[in-house]
Amino acid sequence: EEDVYYSAAGGELSIRQPVLRLLMRILAGCRPQAMVVTELLSDLAVQAGLDSGNTEAWQQSLFLWLLRARENNFILLSTTAYRYAIKLPAMPRVSVFARWQAGQGHEVANLRQENIYLDDFLRALLPLLDGQHGEAKLLAALQKKQGDIPIEKLAQGLEFLLAACLLEEE
Repeated sequence: EEDVYYSAAGGELSIRQPVLRLLMRILAGCRPQAMVVTELLSDLAVQAGLDSGNTEAWQQSLFLWLLRARENNFILLSTTAYRYAIKLPAMPRVSVFARWQAGQGHEVANLRQENIYLDDFLRALLPLLDGQHGEAKLLAALQKKQGDIPIEKLAQGLEFLLAACLLEEE
């Protein structure tokens, strides 16, 4: 049996080894959130029934495989767990740095340290996302600055920011 995964860059990864297939399923299950490597290895050991007396050998193999997967853009490795929202918060918040960047230009850094291009509407929205305003107050503030804006446009903007990993966890 074989599992096939595709990277955002169009790469393809076919996996036949049962432990690596399980590893990718665990990672896919927590996506887009981060997973601490020690938790990943622990979950994998339990689910795969790996020998707890010989952990160094299989952990070393998995680390090498994770590095190869990272080199080919299938996974993201970081020393810090990213804390971005995976569902739209009632009071959306972006980082102080992203709010400042929106005032400086069209590109801001998301919580995964990627540059995200913002149109003029999103640039106007970002400074308002301080975690203190719900959708109604955000819409009122935007309409005060930019005139009549439909609620659908605000909802689309917030969904874009969520998908772009700019919104912080509550």
